[in-house]
Amino acid sequence: MSTKPPAKVLWWYERLADALIARPEATLMEIAKEFNCSLAWLSVVKNSDVFTEYWKRRSTEASKVLLGDLRAKACAAAEMSLDAINRKLELEADSLPLNALLEIADMSMKRFGYDNGGSRQAATVNLNFGLVKPEELAEARQRMRRIRLEALEASEEEDVA
Repeated sequence: MSTKPPAKVLWWYERLADALIARPEATLMEIAKEFNCSLAWLSVVKNSDVFTEYWKRRSTEASKVLLGDLRAKACAAAEMSLDAINRKLELEADSLPLNALLEIADMSMKRFGYDNGGSRQAATVNLNFGLVKPEELAEARQRMRRIRLEALEASEEEDVA
């Protein structure tokens, strides 16, 4: 058998890449047995320019899928946590001591990258969830205004009653 690697992607490169992604703990010897080829031949193919380029593309795609799922879960967890904190604050803010409210406010501001002087600095927690589209930002601002307006109207109704 020749030790010269193929010059184009063969049909089983996909299977090899999938096997390497699915079983990162597998040794090359185990993979060679699965593919019924010698370890030397598998090494030649695995280290060829053609496979290396294909492997980079394929593993990047697999990573994006995995990271996309993790990013979505992290966003959902952060959103639910913040919603729960906001609900608790809405119900109990009047009964919480001022120090507790200040601590919550300070922590929230720090997480958004503001120091105690109110100036913007590097965020202490860097969660890169991607860019927000202008229309998404406008919609979020509109929801915030509506919620604030509803809260003000409710408090005015309570004052009248």
